[in-house]
Amino acid sequence: MKVNFKLAILVTLIVLIGGCTRVPVGYEAIRVKDFGTYRGVSELALVTGKVWFNPVTETVHKFPVFLKSYPYTEDTRQGSEDDEAIRFSDNQGLTFTSDVGIMCKVITGMSPHVFWYFRKDVDELIDGYIREQLQNCFVFHASKMSAQQILGSDRNMLLTAVTAEMNDRVGWIDSEVVDKNGGREKRRVQVFEFLTISFLSNPRPPAEVMASINAVIEANNKRLAQLTNARADSQSAVIIATGQAEANRLLRASLTNEIIRYEQAKNWRPVVLGGSAIIDLK
Repeated sequence: MKVNFKLAILVTLIVLIGGCTRVPVGYEAIRVKDFGTYRGVSELALVTGKVWFNPVTETVHKFPVFLKSYPYTEDTRQGSEDDEAIRFSDNQGLTFTSDVGIMCKVITGMSPHVFWYFRKDVDELIDGYIREQLQNCFVFHASKMSAQQILGSDRNMLLTAVTAEMNDRVGWIDSEVVDKNGGREKRRVQVFEFLTISFLSNPRPPAEVMASINAVIEANNKRLAQLTNARADSQSAVIIATGQAEANRLLRASLTNEIIRYEQAKNWRPVVLGGSAIIDLK
């Protein structure tokens, strides 16, 4: 009898110790009943602090409700080891690749609905479902725009449209949870909020198209440099000619008879005929 009593106490202690977990700041805990008539996800999200539960019949999952940012990039050194860049096409079928960043959060108190609907944590959703929906939104809205609009100032309109679409498509779900009386209730609730979606790099066309664009840009730069040099040479010639003309004008204006005779004397050489020098002193 004493043995059974001690065993019961031991089992109780194990259950109590194993049935306690701590919910850190910025997280919510979800209690899930694995057995019984009211099995399922509890509607009530548990707040920060210690949470007691029955480890035999219940499990507790923790969800972050703070703002999360994530980059979807082609560079495998950022975000993920996989190529996660977003790809979409313009209204002519030209494909673009771009690194995209998101900032989103689970609405406070809505983590039970997220878990019931997806059965995944937030990081798994960001890697999978959210990226897929983001890709679909970019494909849908970019297909209505030209390449010039996507690469120009209108790309902010693209980001605004995608953000609104993500909040509508991903932010709201049809959920079913167990209420406090054990009943099941279905309703449409907002579970995610996407605050910003931004380009982390300029949208990039295919490599061969980019090579052609760069070749055109290089050719234009060379022609511009040649034109600039030609204009500079022409302007230099004009400046030199203008300076020479002005110097000649000043020289003519300064000449007097005495200066002319002096210059002639400096350049005079005697002419010798038959051993005699003929000197002209005019």
